[in-house]
Amino acid sequence: MSPATRRERLLDAAFRVIARGGVPAATTRAICAEAGMPLASFHYVFESQQEFMRELVERVIADAGDSQRFPVLTEDIYRNVELMLLSTFEWAVEHPDEDLAYYELLNYALRTPGMEDFGQRRLELSLELIVRAFQILDAIHENQITVADVRDLAWLVLTFIEGNAVMHLHTKETETIRRAIHTFAILIVDFARGRNGDRV
Repeated sequence: MSPATRRERLLDAAFRVIARGGVPAATTRAICAEAGMPLASFHYVFESQQEFMRELVERVIADAGDSQRFPVLTEDIYRNVELMLLSTFEWAVEHPDEDLAYYELLNYALRTPGMEDFGQRRLELSLELIVRAFQILDAIHENQITVADVRDLAWLVLTFIEGNAVMHLHTKETETIRRAIHTFAILIVDFARGRNGDRV
């Protein structure tokens, strides 16, 4: 088995372990057992646990960006925004353990010296994806988005998405959040189309 393959298997195994038991459960022994590899395999490809965790968080951030897929769009801009918001939320509903692991790893990075910048990098990636989504909508719906700064709009949307994700992890109020998404889609489209635009 090549070193690259060993690294991938160990990283995959670590995420599964964290999804089940949290970051504290991700001991070197537990990760190797999950990967079906001897303990020596870990030290063969990683110099330290810190190097391993750094690469794991790097990978989680990159995977979160790569996994974003735009839904099939309709002729209704309100419905399209709702579908985009739902696409992220429904993944979290279907994968609660993975979603929790994602946030746990981000919090781990914030508390670990040398990894504090990961949160900012993940923020920039998320904002970039949302800005791109609105640019696509703007092209489809013939320049209906007239808000002065799309990045500010993306901040508002990201705050809503993150809040829903955390609330769902705590409450599992799935239908309540779906209704909130429907209402928020209407509000954000009206805002993006220039209503209250003089305040932007």
